[in-house]
Amino acid sequence: MFLWATLALFDEVDDAVDTAEVYRPRPRNWCSVAAARARILALLADAPAGERLERFLPDVPNEAIAGAATPSRVRRGLAWSCTLVASLELAKQGDLTLAQDALFAPIHVRPPSALPPP
Repeated sequence: MFLWATLALFDEVDDAVDTAEVYRPRPRNWCSVAAARARILALLADAPAGERLERFLPDVPNEAIAGAATPSRVRRGLAWSCTLVASLELAKQGDLTLAQDALFAPIHVRPPSALPPP
């Protein structure tokens, strides 16, 4: 790569070789915010009183997914991230409510109709 970059500097041709490095992460199709959103809405329909946020997490296999050797800790973190972001989007749209009783306490997901009256 260094050689190509050096040659490109001394090349007098206007159409020099593009030597820019581009980061392209591997796509992970098994977990997305859209899928988490759909999963939350489907599971929330079966839980009219609400549930803890953990209940809405997808099943994360422990073995490699489609040949990718991603550690299970990373997959669990991605599942948590997608689920949390999806729940925040749904709360912003008014499709559910999120509640947490104390700092570091579990987050509870409830349909808007499950709220106690003010």
